[in-house]
Amino acid sequence: VRATKTRRPPNHEPIAAYYRRKTGAVHDAASGAFHAYDAGTGLWLPMSQAVHMAGLSRVFQEVLQANNGSDLLGTRTHRNLTQISKMATNLADVGDAFDCRPNLIHVANGMLEIREDGTVGLLPFSPDYFSRNQCPIPWDLNAQCPEFLSAIGQVLPPDDIHTLQLFFGQCLLGKNLTQVFLILRGPAGLMKSTLQQILILLVGEENVESLRPSHLGGRFEMSRFVGMQLLVAADVASDFLATGAAHVLKSLTGGDTLTAERKGANESIRIQGDFNVCVTSNVDLRVALEGDRGAYERRILVLDFRGNIPAQVIPEFAEYIIGKEGPGILRWAVEGAVELLKAV
Repeated sequence: VRATKTRRPPNHEPIAAYYRRKTGAVHDAASGAFHAYDAGTGLWLPMSQAVHMAGLSRVFQEVLQANNGSDLLGTRTHRNLTQISKMATNLADVGDAFDCRPNLIHVANGMLEIREDGTVGLLPFSPDYFSRNQCPIPWDLNAQCPEFLSAIGQVLPPDDIHTLQLFFGQCLLGKNLTQVFLILRGPAGLMKSTLQQILILLVGEENVESLRPSHLGGRFEMSRFVGMQLLVAADVASDFLATGAAHVLKSLTGGDTLTAERKGANESIRIQGDFNVCVTSNVDLRVALEGDRGAYERRILVLDFRGNIPAQVIPEFAEYIIGKEGPGILRWAVEGAVELLKAV
């Protein structure tokens, strides 16, 4: 009786390379996810692990069938697919390609480029920008926002409105170029939380994460911030900056390189502390200086809200004003970004 020779499946590395070429997927070590480019939005969107593994399985099947290996389809085991995935991870790693470019703003209808002379141009989408963050509002060079400016003019003086404009622009750029975190402070009913919500809608809700100071010392907390453009906390208590882990907030905004862990990952990741932070509070905040008064004085930017509570309040004003004057607010914020880039 002649023994039947058992054929081996193809080498894993060519399958991983084929998967990379066929899908165009790239891998980001910080988030631990593969990303696929969406030409409609210009975004690199994260793929779930299930979608990624299903894609690998399909590619494996194609390779086998193209090489008369249908009898080897049973080798598409979880173990083999996991090994191929590890190889694909190395081949598709993009390093720091997802880091924001400081002169580009991804909007609903293209990429805004802020040129050295301060002019702004709208460019078409391209995968070469490696953008993961999009403002959901379209660019309109002629848009205005008179109702928005009138509303904030009732609770903030002109100098503070200008400061707010620069901060809004910085949030659109995606990096904390000035290394400050903003505190909107004042009595209830004076538009603080509404203004924070307008900023969230401008930046894009999927690009914003909540701050939980009491959790900042946790192993996995900072990994939540990967890929975010804005961190927020609303109506915080007076001891918000007096917690044991509040010093991490200083590092998150001061350009420090931080180490974090992802759940289920064996290796730690590095995060650049250049996040924009916006906090609202009805009270004065106590700060745990820990001998670092100067650093906190440089970091904390407080805007005090004053005035009278409006007699008539528009329900859900943030959604209302973004729907009515969103392009104008975007244009106003981009003007702040242009001015900020000239100054830094």
